[in-house]
Amino acid sequence: MWAYDFVFDATAEGQQLKCLTVVDEFTHECLAIDVAGSIRSKRVIEVLSRLVSLHDAPLFPRSDNGPEFVSSMPSLNGSLKAASGRL
Repeated sequence: MWAYDFVFDATAEGQQLKCLTVVDEFTHECLAIDVAGSIRSKRVIEVLSRLVSLHDAPLFPRSDNGPEFVSSMPSLNGSLKAASGRL
């Protein structure tokens, strides 16, 4: 099972940073940390799709379903399944 979430921070100059973290909960391996000023849903899907190409797709990706994951885009789980089907 992979868990993904956002971590927020700021530079010494006050620039906001958003970090997408992806962790394998079984091995406790950090699979990805993507850092940018803004991370939109398309980038989240790109990061997770890249991870699916490197590792087997998880049966159950997990998030806290916080407000940063609310979107009008198709479900992330569906996008992961589609990405794993193309491999």
